[in-house]
Amino acid sequence: MNKKFYLVYLLLFISIEVFSQVAVPFAVRRQLYVKGDMTMIANNIVNRKDFFSNPNSPYDKVDDKAKLNDQLDMQYIDIDDDKNTFSSSSANLVLDKAADKKIVYAGLYWSATYTSTSSKSPRTNIFTAVDNSRQSFDNIKIKLPNETAYTDIQGKMIFDGLDKTNFKESAPYAMYADITDLVKKSKSATGTYTVANIKSTVGVVSGGVSAGWSIFFVYEDANMSGKFITTYDGFAGVTKAPVDINFSGFQTLPVGIINAKIACAALEGDLNLTGDQLFFKSDSSKEFSKMSDELRDKMNVFNSSISIDNKYFSDRSPNSVNTLGYDSFIMAIQNPDNSIIQNNTKGVTVKFKSYGDRYFVFFNAFTVEVVPPVEIAPIEILPQVELLAAGNQKKVQDAIKTNTKVVAVRDTQPIKKEIPVEVIEEEQIPVAETKVAHKATAVKAAVTNNKAIVDKNYYLVAGVFKVHSNATRLIEKLKKEGVDAYYVTNPKNNYRYVYISKPNTFSEATQLQANKLNGTYGKKTWVFKMNKQDDNSAIADNSYPAEMPQVKKPITKEPKSTAVVSRPIEKEVVVRSNNDEVKKVSYNNKDYYLVVGVFKIHSNGTALVAKLNGNGIEAFSFVNPKNKMKYVYVSKKDSYQEATRLSETKMNGTYNKDIWVFGMKQQNNIVTTD
Repeated sequence: MNKKFYLVYLLLFISIEVFSQVAVPFAVRRQLYVKGDMTMIANNIVNRKDFFSNPNSPYDKVDDKAKLNDQLDMQYIDIDDDKNTFSSSSANLVLDKAADKKIVYAGLYWSATYTSTSSKSPRTNIFTAVDNSRQSFDNIKIKLPNETAYTDIQGKMIFDGLDKTNFKESAPYAMYADITDLVKKSKSATGTYTVANIKSTVGVVSGGVSAGWSIFFVYEDANMSGKFITTYDGFAGVTKAPVDINFSGFQTLPVGIINAKIACAALEGDLNLTGDQLFFKSDSSKEFSKMSDELRDKMNVFNSSISIDNKYFSDRSPNSVNTLGYDSFIMAIQNPDNSIIQNNTKGVTVKFKSYGDRYFVFFNAFTVEVVPPVEIAPIEILPQVELLAAGNQKKVQDAIKTNTKVVAVRDTQPIKKEIPVEVIEEEQIPVAETKVAHKATAVKAAVTNNKAIVDKNYYLVAGVFKVHSNATRLIEKLKKEGVDAYYVTNPKNNYRYVYISKPNTFSEATQLQANKLNGTYGKKTWVFKMNKQDDNSAIADNSYPAEMPQVKKPITKEPKSTAVVSRPIEKEVVVRSNNDEVKKVSYNNKDYYLVVGVFKIHSNGTALVAKLNGNGIEAFSFVNPKNKMKYVYVSKKDSYQEATRLSETKMNGTYNKDIWVFGMKQQNNIVTTD
C-alpha cells in the first residue's frame, strides 16, 4: 500500500474513532433546586433462555465464567398475565418516611439494541436475521402502583442508530417520557411500577442483545438538606475517545463536607469485558478522579448491574444480579476531606471512557448539596413587581401585608389601546393594556386589588394572530414537530393566542418560561395573563405536539395583526413607605439589577450584604440618588431577558427567596457600596 495513502487512511480511521461516537450531544433535560433528593428504579426487559431457565428467572452468574449476551439466546421478559403485552418487568419505589416526601419530577427512559425483530446463530460467529422487520418503538405501557390497568406512553426519541454508520451493527435506540403528571395523579407514588412492550431484538445477535428501562425521580422533603439536581440525556458510544459532560449553575456549601452523587443509565456494559471507566473532576481540581464503589470496580464501572448507593437494587421482578448489558445506578462520590469536590465549587465534569468493548450512555444526573436558602425577614424586602410581557397591567405579585413597603410600576403615559405583541425584543417592554390614569390609582391598585392578582389565567404564549386560520396553521405545524400547543381567543381584541402551557400561577408560568418548559422547548415564549371572567372564549380541545419556530417577527405576514413595541417605554417606580410619602425613580431599562432588599436605613442593607456573603452568595448594594435608599442585589445584567431568567430560576437554584428585577438608566450616578 502506498505510504501516503496508508497515512491518510490511518488518520481517517483515527478521526472516526475519536469524533464520531457522540451521536447526540448531551443536553440538560431538567435542572432544579429542592430540599429533598433523587432516586431511581430500573429493570432489564430481555434475559437469557436456556434448557433450565426461562427469561422470567433471575440470571445471577457473576463469576469469570458468566457468558456475555452475544453467547446466549436472549428473549423477552414478560412477568404479567396480560395478553396485550409481549414484554414486561417491574420494580418497586420505596421511600423512607414516604408521607414526608412529594414527587416533583419523574422521567422514564427506555433503551435497547434493535437491529431486527429476531435473529439466530446457526454456526459460530454466523448470525442470521429470522425476522428482518423493525417496528416503531416509541409507544410502550406503564402500570403505576396500586393500579390494575396499563397506561399508554408515547416517548420522545433521543437517538436511533439503525441508519448511523458507527451504530448500525447493533442499532441501539434511546427514548424518554416525562411521567411527572401521571405519577402525581396516581393513587400512590410508592409501590410497584411495571413497564411493558419495550421492543428489542431477540435471539442470538452479533454484538449481543440488551434492553431495559429506568425511572428517575426527584422528591421534596422539608426535613432534608437543599440540593441542586441536573439531569442530562443524549447518546454516545463510549470508546477510548472520552465523552465529557459539564455541570454548572450551582455553588457548593462554603464550609463543611460536600456530599454529591451521580446517576447513569447505559447499554452494553458487559460484566466480563473490563475497561469501562467513569471519571469526575471539579473546576477547582487539576486532575480527574476514577469513580468506583464496592459493586463497581474503577476499571469496570458499567458491569451489567442495577445498584443504588452501593447496594444491588433487588426490589424488582425479575431481580437478576447480572442484567446482561443494562446498567442503571446512583453512586455517591467518595469525597474524603473534600478532596474531589471542594467548598464553593461552581462546576464539575463527568468523563466516560472505555479501554474495552464499547458501551452506550444515554442518561446522566448529578446532585450536590448547595448553599441553603437565606432567611430574610419579610418586612425588610419590597414585594416583587409583576412584570408580564403581554398583559401589562402591573400588579404586585404577592398579597401586601401591613407595615410592608410597596413597589408599584406604572407607565408615565397612559396607553389606552391594547397592543398585541408577538415577541419581546431585548430592552423593549410590550404592552397589551394599561388603565392607569394617575399616580394615586396606580398605588391604590398595587395595594388593594388582590383579587386582580389572584383571578388570572396565565398562558405561555408563542404566537398571536388576528387571522384565526393562521393560528390554526401554526398549531398544525406544531403538531408535526412534537410539543403540545393550544389556543385561546382574547375577547378584548378577538385575537387568537397560541400557547404551549397554562400554569396555575404567575410564579409557575414565569418559571416554565425561564426553564424552557422544563427543558422540552427551546424557542422564545412569553407570559400572557387574562382575567378569569374574561376567559370565556373557545379553546382548542385537541393538543398538538410541536417544536416552536424561532421567530422575532410574526410567523406569517399579517399586517396589523401583531405588533412589537418599537420604543423603550419610560417606567416609573413608585415607592410607598409607611408614612405614605411617595418617591420616584425613573429609568429606561438599560441596567437590570436582581434586587433582594431595599432599605431606608443603610446599615440594614449593609447587614444583609454581610449575611448573604457569609452564606456564600455574592451580594452588593448601591444607593439610589433619587430616593437615597440602599438597594441590595445579587446580580447585574445588561438585558431584561437575562435578568428575568435569573430571577425566575432563583439564580440557577443558588438563591431561594424573593428576587425582583429593577431597571435604571446607566447614566444615573449610582453610589456603589459594600
